[in-house]
Amino acid sequence: ETGLPFADLKAVDADIALTTDSLMAGAVSAGPSSLTATLKDGVLQSRLETQALFGGRGAFDVSLSHAEQTQMKLALDVAGVAAKEFLGKAFGITFLSGPLDLKTDLTAKGSSPAQLISTLAGTASLSLSNGQIDGLDLARLAGVVSADDAEGWGLGNGEATALATATASAVFADGIATLRD
Repeated sequence: ETGLPFADLKAVDADIALTTDSLMAGAVSAGPSSLTATLKDGVLQSRLETQALFGGRGAFDVSLSHAEQTQMKLALDVAGVAAKEFLGKAFGITFLSGPLDLKTDLTAKGSSPAQLISTLAGTASLSLSNGQIDGLDLARLAGVVSADDAEGWGLGNGEATALATATASAVFADGIATLRD
């Protein structure tokens, strides 16, 4: 099993602060953003923040220390972003619309990627308010299904199901996620 490539974290101490007018991370783009990072005695603490993320704001914190085992902490706090654009760019999910909040607080430790995955612990939650499921009209489909003549789900462009509030949360323990909502 291949070890993790973090042994060199102890080779240097550094403080970094960057600000940008825009930021791209894969397909996700943000407006003005800041990154701060401190590396001291083999411990990395970093924070990326933006107030211009698909109409909302976001922060991503990473802590990493490497000794006999690597210890990682990842936290994501995204609030008020446009669900269709954010989830579409980040995860390929394009059927939800509306303001979205997403929070994760995860930890892991180990000396290999497999050990990090098997020790993953923490929480994740999302909340969508005043939104909709695009392409699916559940109210119309309820009538079709009750008539016993449904031919498929009838997904269509322009159809939607309104959502006042939708939430989901998960707890991670020993690398296994358990959905709570």
